[in-house]
Amino acid sequence: MKNPPNHLPRLRGLLLFSGTLATLLAWMLASPAGSGPDDNFHLASIWCGRGEVHGQCEVLGDSAIAVPSPLVEAISCFAEDAACSGVCQEVEINNWSETPFEISPWNNFISRAYPRGYYALMSFLVTSSDIRKSVLAMRTANILLAVFLWSVLFVMSHNNRVQLPFALSTAVVSLPLGTFIIASNNPSSWAITCQTVFWAFFFLLAQNGRDLSKFPGKRRMVVLWLMTVGSAMTGILARADASVYVLLVMGLVLFLEAPSVPRLLRLMSSHRWLSSAVLLIAVTALFTFFFRSAGPRIVSTGLEAPIVENGPPASVLYYNMIRIPLLWHGAFGGWG
Repeated sequence: MKNPPNHLPRLRGLLLFSGTLATLLAWMLASPAGSGPDDNFHLASIWCGRGEVHGQCEVLGDSAIAVPSPLVEAISCFAEDAACSGVCQEVEINNWSETPFEISPWNNFISRAYPRGYYALMSFLVTSSDIRKSVLAMRTANILLAVFLWSVLFVMSHNNRVQLPFALSTAVVSLPLGTFIIASNNPSSWAITCQTVFWAFFFLLAQNGRDLSKFPGKRRMVVLWLMTVGSAMTGILARADASVYVLLVMGLVLFLEAPSVPRLLRLMSSHRWLSSAVLLIAVTALFTFFFRSAGPRIVSTGLEAPIVENGPPASVLYYNMIRIPLLWHGAFGGWG
């Protein structure tokens, strides 16, 4: 007599990801347009993500662009003012057609501080007649990407060796600031989402798919390859410094699998390490390309850090190390 199928794990998974989706959507709707970090920079960059588009972006030479006027100042009118709500946007956003375009002094089209991939793709979701709908459409796309990648990882892995560390690490990264960033218009949304899953997909790849459950034979390895490479490249398209984390993760997984150089060489010469070696070379090449094109200053100092921008590497490292506690403090509400 066969035992009845146990649907409890599937039910738990459905409830988990339904709750995650509902939480992110609620956070998205609770945050007004322009509430994300540097949103006046990122939204203007999205509107001009594909260059000049009628009714969306005007390119005024190599050093200036014009975007809908609310994206320049009104979109962040409540920033750093606890007594001001998002209502301050209403007048300009509702009447922006009277002064349709204004020069944006701060954007990626000019500064090239970030790779252009995220901005170009998000610009397809812009509707020239409604700024708020455009903002919500982009946020929804970022949320669906996160829930999709997390769901695929849970479906593909079948034991706590991957699922539990993934759930714990994602919770630590996402609560509370990460949740806000993932559901925002910031390119860090893709970077955070993809880094939460890339290590797990690469770990499964390094294990030659031993911990996979749903995809037999070649098909499971094809899916795993696509998810591993796709999560890495999506994060790098959004932020150049995501490639640094990709390399760190790959190095850590390789070290855990082969802590000595001779053992590492033996493993990489075997069939199951062939794919990992190829992936390492490919990501290293892409890392070099994006690091050079997007600018190492963003990786080491962020958008604004004039104190150490031109300093020696030791000064930059020291500056970043002493500010790590401030970053943690800010992530849990210390910035406002």
